[in-house]
Amino acid sequence: MLRFTLVTILIAACAIGANAQNLSQTGASPLAVTGISQPGKFPIKISKSGSYRLNNNLTVKSGVSADAIDVLVPNVTIDLSGFTITGGLVAINALTSDAANVTVSGGSIAGSGAGVLLADGAVVRNVRVSGVTGSAIAFSGAIVCGSSCTVTGNTVYDVTPVNSGAPPSAIAVGSNSLVSNNTVTGTIGGSSVGVGIGSNSLVSGNTICNNANTGILAFGSGVMVSHNTISNNLVGLNFPAVAGGFENNILINNGTDVTGTGTSLAGGNTNLCTSGVC
Repeated sequence: MLRFTLVTILIAACAIGANAQNLSQTGASPLAVTGISQPGKFPIKISKSGSYRLNNNLTVKSGVSADAIDVLVPNVTIDLSGFTITGGLVAINALTSDAANVTVSGGSIAGSGAGVLLADGAVVRNVRVSGVTGSAIAFSGAIVCGSSCTVTGNTVYDVTPVNSGAPPSAIAVGSNSLVSNNTVTGTIGGSSVGVGIGSNSLVSGNTICNNANTGILAFGSGVMVSHNTISNNLVGLNFPAVAGGFENNILINNGTDVTGTGTSLAGGNTNLCTSGVC
């Protein structure tokens, strides 16, 4: 009875309901924070490392083929300050080797072609991403970043990810990364994945449910998947021909709970699956 009650509570948690502005911080001290406001024309271009903060909501009007914010340099922090970026091809685009170590936190993104696209060393924390359409974007998702990334405390739902080179994922991160304490639900499209994770990474403490295809896809070896709740996906957890491990997960009511070459640790006695321990 205790196990049933715990699973019921965890599954219930899935229910979710002019010129372009160029921010260069000329003359600013390293501790200064530059405000970002609605510009006359998008994209807003960040061309100097430092800290930035939204002063209000940003809205890229329907039919405008531009990103909301383009980050062109490394070591940038963007505090959304509880505001929302709506529309645009990409809400925050730093998917270039020249823009490593970008941090995005504390707000919402809605109705963009792609949410947050970041390079190596990125951090995405406490961001709510919804209604990502994938339209006109060759590589998109709610949160996408390169290697050595940290993606934690985010909520992602109603997303149509697109990726021309690998399985499309709402959250997609490269090797040596951490994906923790996120909620990912309702990805759209027959091959859509909730979380796609690269080699030597940890996926822990997430709630991943109601996704069109796979809940968690380990597309690199050495991935550890632990303490997640993964339910009502076509496939719960998939290690396609790569070595990895999983423990202490709840995997129930998926079309297939676990598939591939991953190893259940402790003799398969730490995970709860639809048919029992696995």
